[in-house]
Amino acid sequence: MAYRILNFDAQTGSFSSGNTLTGVTSGATAIIANVIDAGSAGTLYLRSVSGTFENNEIIYESALGAELLTDGAFAVTSKAVAKGVAGITKANPGIVSFDAAHGYVDGDVIFFDNLNEMTELNGEYWKLRANTGNTFQLTTVWDTTSLDTSEYGAAQTTPGNYAQKVTFTNWAAGTGWHPETDYAGALSGKAHCDGTQTANAYLYESVLSADKFYKIVFTLSNFNAGTVRSLAGTDAGLSRTENGTYYDVLMCVVNANLCLRADAAFIGSVDDVSGKEATNAALANGAPALRYLGDLHRLGPSMR
Repeated sequence: MAYRILNFDAQTGSFSSGNTLTGVTSGATAIIANVIDAGSAGTLYLRSVSGTFENNEIIYESALGAELLTDGAFAVTSKAVAKGVAGITKANPGIVSFDAAHGYVDGDVIFFDNLNEMTELNGEYWKLRANTGNTFQLTTVWDTTSLDTSEYGAAQTTPGNYAQKVTFTNWAAGTGWHPETDYAGALSGKAHCDGTQTANAYLYESVLSADKFYKIVFTLSNFNAGTVRSLAGTDAGLSRTENGTYYDVLMCVVNANLCLRADAAFIGSVDDVSGKEATNAALANGAPALRYLGDLHRLGPSMR
């Protein structure tokens, strides 16, 4: 039987015979038949090879560590202290007037409660748009269409602290990133980047350790423009420009952040983010070479 040998270095965990090996850049796969382990470097003997492994690409076993992210589904949010609403018009579109020094900007998500006249908004989440002074509209289609409140029972004319800004509890979010609404009063369980950023914008949890390999998975939906990519510290994955589920295996460097980075033009949503350590990983060192069973007689019965 013919085998292929693949040298490796920068190993972070011991490879095991019988497990599947994957090349991150090439997408090549193989079954590990035997391992010659010299600590941080060594040689893999491979069978059932599909594709071609590339020099210096990350190679890793299919076995992964435990989930590291606290909230990869963006299910947990926090509400800030309630701020003053001066009034809400009964009109198309409805106009919300906030008290001065509210600090809100287009794209912020607001939870309304305790309204005593326009009660239809109580318990609902709405994204702000079309800011003028202290007034906003409520988004039904970002960033083109606003909520029609003309059929609601009454305008809100009694001022009060009815509005709370909603943010992620476990994720740090840069400009443009917000909890996504369904544009009908509820949260969708995704993170949305709305294009209000003027430079790269980061969404991250600090859960990684330096000089280890990690498999990061996320789903991109509602793609409109720009690019988004995953990072382990400063090691960046591929730019993604269409809806789909993606993964990158990266070596964490510089900082501990598992990050999604939107460029200045990105508009879209992400969810189902996962981060797991590729506990047994290394860098391929050279191209694989062909060997036959007769060359391997000293390596023991696992090769036969």
